[in-house]
Amino acid sequence: MRIRGICSAGIRAAMAAGFIALAGGPALAQQGLDIGGAHLDLQNAIETDWSLSTASKNNPYNDNSGMPGSGQGNSTDGNTMNLAAFRFDSLVNLRLSSSQAEAFGLDNVEAFVHGRFWSDITHWVDGHIPHVNMENYAQHYPGNGWQSAIFEKEYLLDAAECYTDLRKGPLWLRLGKQQIVYGQEVGFQTLDQVDTLDLRRHSLFNYSGLEYSDARIGTWAGRLTYDLGDALADYTKMTSTRLTSWVSEFQPSVFLPPGSPYNTGFYAYDPLTAGNGEARARHKLSYGAVVETNVLGVDLSANFYSHPANWGTLEVAGYGHDPSVGLPGGTTVLLNRKYPRIFIYGGMASYMIQPIYEFPGAEIINGDLIRVSGTYTPNKAYLNTDLNLSTVGKRPGELNMALDIEKNYRWITALPSLYILLEYNFRSRSNVFDQYLPDAGHSCFNLMYLDLSQPLPMSRWQFVSFLGGEANEGGSYFWQPAVIYKPTSAQEYQVFWNFATGGNTSNYGSSRYSDEIVARLIYKF
Repeated sequence: MRIRGICSAGIRAAMAAGFIALAGGPALAQQGLDIGGAHLDLQNAIETDWSLSTASKNNPYNDNSGMPGSGQGNSTDGNTMNLAAFRFDSLVNLRLSSSQAEAFGLDNVEAFVHGRFWSDITHWVDGHIPHVNMENYAQHYPGNGWQSAIFEKEYLLDAAECYTDLRKGPLWLRLGKQQIVYGQEVGFQTLDQVDTLDLRRHSLFNYSGLEYSDARIGTWAGRLTYDLGDALADYTKMTSTRLTSWVSEFQPSVFLPPGSPYNTGFYAYDPLTAGNGEARARHKLSYGAVVETNVLGVDLSANFYSHPANWGTLEVAGYGHDPSVGLPGGTTVLLNRKYPRIFIYGGMASYMIQPIYEFPGAEIINGDLIRVSGTYTPNKAYLNTDLNLSTVGKRPGELNMALDIEKNYRWITALPSLYILLEYNFRSRSNVFDQYLPDAGHSCFNLMYLDLSQPLPMSRWQFVSFLGGEANEGGSYFWQPAVIYKPTSAQEYQVFWNFATGGNTSNYGSSRYSDEIVARLIYKF
């Protein structure tokens, strides 16, 4: 019966993908089109993601077998698939001609829309995956018409980004739903703390090359940049100087729901309710400013952000008694997620070592890009997913730093250059989900990453190895080897393996139940 169900779901999914391709292909095949002097660029992509579980243990966060009446339907014991998903993306870019832009008193006018449809059919393919109603769990913000997002059960339809760029001389104004990104680190967010994250649409450990690009939540914002260029060079040696400020609408980060194979944060029987914390946090303002410049060949930035805490914090909303919950004595603790405002101060320094040295071994440093970034949050708000309420009300400051070394190294003449990224991340009090580590007996958080990417001639094949290790609870590591094949500019095939190890309270150990082999197919037209 299960094989028949798998085949039936697979046939339905394949037919759906085929109809999308047939319906969209002929009408959208043209990539560029001139309309009344304006130029329209259109790029579409169909993608499917399938992951086969390779974990040796079931996910304990979804195991409610010993909790009578507490939602055993969330259990994923015995699942073989972690994800079976389809998506369709459409990127539309409209650029007015110079004469049209001048009619508005501007140098350039462009508009961009990223439409996205995503669906998850995992519960149809694998009967051990529950049909999770994504409207009914606490750590979820479904979106609405204002956010240009609809999320019901296992599908999403939204405008990931939708904005207009206006340029006049040194001024650049971007208005609309957009991502605001600074300092992209692979491991966790250091300077990249403006946008919140939505972790629902893909594997828990997505392909490392994407970083957080598909997880960031675009928000309605106004961002203004003033390009001073080299105007200050004669007085301060500062060149390529830019000043940017923005105001945006805050949206809370979104966890994976209980019952997802990737759920590693909340036990499915936790009596957690959203309460009114999320409702009050939505639409609060985030704002910030960044100064970027170059001094004597060193790229520098000074960053300031202010917004509600991305992951929020838990506070006791009340107590109750419900024997069906299955907690000791039937006692329930009603929790409310709140999002206190935090202030973040940071900066970055980046330098490319020029390939001018000729001493033995100089090839190790020639051409290296070295980047140091860091932030300090004096009033950090910490999250506790283990319901340790001793953290409530604690607001000690936190230091968050990253050291990155990037290099392209031609180690053999028969192959293109090998890309190397070595990264070290440090947090003084929390991990990647802002959990307060001293309550777990850890004084700080350390991560080390090594990312290697080797393309073959013609760049059709690419081999990638991403390895990360952290020192908490005796150490744990995560390894993601990947093979990327691009036979044409329109096709891409990815296969990667996610493997994590370590203790339950370590960063990667708590995620080892989502070990998997992922196959991803992308077709652009």
